[in-house]
Amino acid sequence: MENSTAVIHQETAYQNDRELADGNRWEETIAHEVFHHWFGNIVTTESWSNLTINESFANYSEYLWLEYKYGRDKADQHAYNDMTGYINSGSEQKKLVRHHYANKEDMFDAVSYNKGGRILHMMRDYIGDSAFKKSLNHFLKTYQHKPVEATQLRLSFEEVTGLDLNWFFNQWYYGSGHPKMTFRYVLDDAAGKAQVIVNQTQKEQHVFRLPIKVDVYYGDKKTRFLRWINKRTDTLTFDYTMRPTLINPDPERVLLAEITDNKSEEQMIEQWKHGGTFLNRREAIAFFAKNTMPEIAKGLTDKFAGIRLFALQQIEKTPYKDDQAVISTIEGMAASDPDKNVQAEALKYLAKFKKEKHLPLFTKYVTDVSYSVAGAALKGVYGINKTAAIPLAKQHAGDARGLLGSVVTEILLESGTEADFDEIATIYRNIPPSEEKLEQTIPYIGFLEKVNDLEKVKRGIDDIAAFRNMIPAEYRVFIDEFFKMQLTKLGNSKGKEIQQYIEQSFK
Repeated sequence: MENSTAVIHQETAYQNDRELADGNRWEETIAHEVFHHWFGNIVTTESWSNLTINESFANYSEYLWLEYKYGRDKADQHAYNDMTGYINSGSEQKKLVRHHYANKEDMFDAVSYNKGGRILHMMRDYIGDSAFKKSLNHFLKTYQHKPVEATQLRLSFEEVTGLDLNWFFNQWYYGSGHPKMTFRYVLDDAAGKAQVIVNQTQKEQHVFRLPIKVDVYYGDKKTRFLRWINKRTDTLTFDYTMRPTLINPDPERVLLAEITDNKSEEQMIEQWKHGGTFLNRREAIAFFAKNTMPEIAKGLTDKFAGIRLFALQQIEKTPYKDDQAVISTIEGMAASDPDKNVQAEALKYLAKFKKEKHLPLFTKYVTDVSYSVAGAALKGVYGINKTAAIPLAKQHAGDARGLLGSVVTEILLESGTEADFDEIATIYRNIPPSEEKLEQTIPYIGFLEKVNDLEKVKRGIDDIAAFRNMIPAEYRVFIDEFFKMQLTKLGNSKGKEIQQYIEQSFK
């Protein structure tokens, strides 16, 4: 929570060294809340309608922090996930600045956050990094300790840049939706002209006005052009003497848009080679997977962990999933990838084959500092040799969180007997209140069905009720149905005494 001078985070923000080995999952949230000191506290929204002044900037601070700390690929991956979250939210009819809403809480959505952050990213690209920062500085100094609305933000951008930005704000702040476009390419060697035919296919009547950069490649060399899209169907034309090997619209992948890009296999290979940015490479990997192209294996050795991880997930859907060269590369990733999440994914990939030759590899990494790597490795051992995995699960139960906690719990719940009740109950009890604990509640209830001592069953129900009572009251209305549904089967299997105990515990 972004209180003035002091940001408050919940207990799960504290992470031990093993959790941090997998990456600080709270880093973006911390950046977000700290950024509210400027956008939300020094200047604050005049009304809930203008919540974008607070939340869009805090959202975009996550990008800025990741870009600064880890580089462009990491930031672009985060921006892509944010844009996907907005698109999948079904909120395209909502405006960023909304004067009509049923409840102020309705404003805290993927439009105010995700879409707003992406709109700021487009503005930064359009006016340039230096002008963007100067505009924010002007805005904060001019309106410090005052309530503001989006109009004041526009005025600061205009004061610094000298541009009329009414069109941008009318379209993105006071309008709804986003462009949906198709790109089609026509090359006429006789005329020496290349065309990108752009169709805006969104159903609403509004046609978006979009500045767009286009990179035209001739082998390793490129020329960048700036064009404008103004019509529902627009044609961008480029003269050439040498036939282009790749035409790449929006090469930085800045536009907030759903785009269907009709590149050929040859062009997509060129995009992989030369596109550079995270999304250029991610699009290429997705294309290679969809079209079962061997080039997908190139993603396994990409410089960025997010691409390696994506390539691992995609290659499994292709005929190359058990290719010996591919398996050899993945074995190397499982043994020594510098990113723990990628290493864990590689171990999980190999675990599905249940090959005896991988047992030493899995056994070695059960003791890894990363919970994800250790969990994936233990899962691999369990798939090959259950007898060896059970004592390993018990050995590591005392410090098992994340994936390791899930796998330890899965093994002990599946193989455990009533004699293991105290050990298993302690593992469940020690999981911090989290989505992970919610997921582990299902197998824990399944284990309780195997317990005949009703006093122990009641203790297990107490554990679940204690977790439920840690959940804020306003969220229990959503969670209680989940608990009741899962516990009904337990009550039915244990009889009236347990049914009544469940009802009493969850009043």
